[in-house]
Amino acid sequence: MPIMFAAVLAAATLADITPKFSPQFPPTWDMQQSTWVMACNYSSYMLSNITAAWGVVDLDWSNGKETWANESPMDAEEMLLKQAAMIKAEACPKKCPLPNGCTRRSDCHKKVWVYRNGIKALPWFTSVREKLEDPAYSGFFIKFNGTTAANGTIPTAHVPACDSHFSPAKCSSLYHDQVQTPQYPKGSLLDGSCSKPCDCGLVPCGEYVFDHRNGTMLQQWFVEEYFGGDTALGNANVDGFYIDDAWLPQHGRNGSIPGGPSEMDRHSVQDMGLSEADISAIYKGWEANVNAALTTIVAAGGWAGNMLKIGGQTMPTDPSTCVTQLRSACPQPEKKAAASSGYTVYNLPHGPNVNHTQQLDMLAAYLLTRGPYGFIGHGWEGSCNVGYDLPDEYRQDYGVPNNNCTETNAGSGVFTREWSQATVKIECSSLTATITMK
Repeated sequence: MPIMFAAVLAAATLADITPKFSPQFPPTWDMQQSTWVMACNYSSYMLSNITAAWGVVDLDWSNGKETWANESPMDAEEMLLKQAAMIKAEACPKKCPLPNGCTRRSDCHKKVWVYRNGIKALPWFTSVREKLEDPAYSGFFIKFNGTTAANGTIPTAHVPACDSHFSPAKCSSLYHDQVQTPQYPKGSLLDGSCSKPCDCGLVPCGEYVFDHRNGTMLQQWFVEEYFGGDTALGNANVDGFYIDDAWLPQHGRNGSIPGGPSEMDRHSVQDMGLSEADISAIYKGWEANVNAALTTIVAAGGWAGNMLKIGGQTMPTDPSTCVTQLRSACPQPEKKAAASSGYTVYNLPHGPNVNHTQQLDMLAAYLLTRGPYGFIGHGWEGSCNVGYDLPDEYRQDYGVPNNNCTETNAGSGVFTREWSQATVKIECSSLTATITMK
């Protein structure tokens, strides 16, 4: 079969600021447990026949958006936790009975990660909303530039400070935009819609911004509650997180110059009145707070998707570069220890138009080069319920590797690896891959 390797996923910006961590949980060679998917169902909970197949299920914040966006107040955080418990109970019913799921993280082999945002303070997460509503914690968040006018508007802002669907209007001097925010009466499929005025408690719905210059007080809450609390790693049904978005120190997305929060209104830096020195200080605080959280997460046996080495090696699509790339990708004995540290995720070709041959070829490349913490799957693709079917070959038992990937003879361009229940081979000259079961 011809090799048609998929393009690898782009590394998250957060990965650039995190130190190297070693997982504190045991690795697995089990093929099905070594699969990873970042998935969601906009309307409600993920179906059990979708989550059951995957070893690691990473739940996006959009999961169940049509449901939680219409609660009063919104409860995305609790819905993610309930979804995690359902997945655990489905995977390990004897050890994780409903409604409370697992009582110990080791009770179930299935891993579930939930969404957190390290930049945006989202009020549809209860733990965040409670701080947004309490004036004592206003220092956790960046304010609009200027003084709130008598009518509740911010004269210099490009986004509204108030939600006039309520009487009296809900207003906040804490900066917030409406990017990726549920809307009333009609929002987009990506952002979500409310059947009545969107309810985020005492504050208007929107994307608020953590002020990581706050220091010790914010870091303590960030670590102990936001990532370590009862709806996070303090619950046995949560094994890790995807920590979204980044603070950009020198250049920005969506036109925010110089730097600022990713994926927010293009005028956000201007509307918050931030100088270049402010942006640099927030960046350093964000780096410190995220790394403090990651240190605690890893020590507790958890992990974060942002520490994934996405894609591993770039796999060959051309015979002229195949040999060089596989010699680099195949772990040699003296490199075995280094190759085994951290997660590596290979991108599984998927979607409505994918060729099954592509999936088999990627599987061969994965089995040829993976380390103990090597996983294969795919991340967020911009939409829900797309391409979550796991091919049957990814549910096979290939055993454990008997050796590392090797070139059969010097200069042969043929690479093999023996597993206890299969032989894997890639021939560079013809770009063919085979998996032969024993």
